[in-house]
Amino acid sequence: MTRSKSAGSRSLRIGIVTGDDILQLLQSDFDDLRRKQKLLTFDGQNSPDDIGTRLLTANVYLGAEPVVHASNEGADIVITGRVADPSLTAAACMHHFGWAGDDHDQVAGHLIECGTQITGGILTDWPDIPDPAAQN
Repeated sequence: MTRSKSAGSRSLRIGIVTGDDILQLLQSDFDDLRRKQKLLTFDGQNSPDDIGTRLLTANVYLGAEPVVHASNEGADIVITGRVADPSLTAAACMHHFGWAGDDHDQVAGHLIECGTQITGGILTDWPDIPDPAAQN
């Protein structure tokens, strides 16, 4: 018996989002991909041609849509590879409110409106923080 079941938790559906790992694609179709796309390296010193066969990992950032899809399919928890940071918040809002992926006004507006809350703005013990202006 799992610890959550022994604690009385209900059964949960877990969604898994994959697709961010593109290492095999780069290794198998590197020449073709290089012709079609402008490939960049992070260090700015090596060309993709120099490192193509030596790559250990290659990932892309996914957006909110696959997380929304998993939620819409009934997932209680979604485990995902690399996604853009705002996608996690945007996906929950898109799922809950039924926003479309191209409804940028709704999604961006919500992230801007709640930006301070999702970065620690809901600190409840702020009166206990010493006043930095009053310190020597």
